[in-house]
Amino acid sequence: MNKITYLFSFSENAGRASFFYTFVGTFLLLIIPRLFFEDLINNQNFFLLLLLLFLVLSFANIARRLNDLDKHQGFVLIYAIPIVNLIFLFYLLLTPGNEHKKRNNNN
Repeated sequence: MNKITYLFSFSENAGRASFFYTFVGTFLLLIIPRLFFEDLINNQNFFLLLLLLFLVLSFANIARRLNDLDKHQGFVLIYAIPIVNLIFLFYLLLTPGNEHKKRNNNN
């Protein structure tokens, strides 16, 4: 599957490492322009577009991780609740997914 298509996919699975790297990458997508392109960020339309892109990529990433954990994709809405979203992100990062379970069952 194409990497760009994967980033916007809500139906694929994502292991812990893939989830972490994609989360860091999308976070940097929001931070780096603020550091180096201050005049662009002052344009409110550009910042809103960047924020919307960040939210879509983050929700897709969380949905892929929830698919890997066999959880309902509706739990992605927990990400919108302050403080609880941090606990939820740690849960997503630390809980082994299906691939880990399959490997342990085969041994």
